[in-house]
Amino acid sequence: MRTVRVFLVLAMLLLQLTFVFHPVDADGRERAGGMGRHSYGGYCTGRDWGWYGAGKPVDSPEKARGLLQEYYRGFPVVIGEITEHRGFYEAVILDRQGGVLDEVIVHKRNGRIRSIR
Repeated sequence: MRTVRVFLVLAMLLLQLTFVFHPVDADGRERAGGMGRHSYGGYCTGRDWGWYGAGKPVDSPEKARGLLQEYYRGFPVVIGEITEHRGFYEAVILDRQGGVLDEVIVHKRNGRIRSIR
């Protein structure tokens, strides 16, 4: 009986540690693996986090599309409709089947890409 109790306590601790240390965003998507480019446009502090914008003005929807294609290169996504607004371009990011994965904005002044969904 004691052995069973010890086993159950250890199993519960291991299960809790799995949940504590498993890297998952609030919306349930894994941070490591998966698509990797979501939530806040890939921006995090530190040198190990990737590029998240042009660092220069973006003055046309075509340039915004090119910037997004460069940003999402290697990922199975399609850049959908791009809408121009006063200070930014809004773009819909789709999967290969046409489902909406994200909505992002590209700031006209500095080219920064940011998720708004």
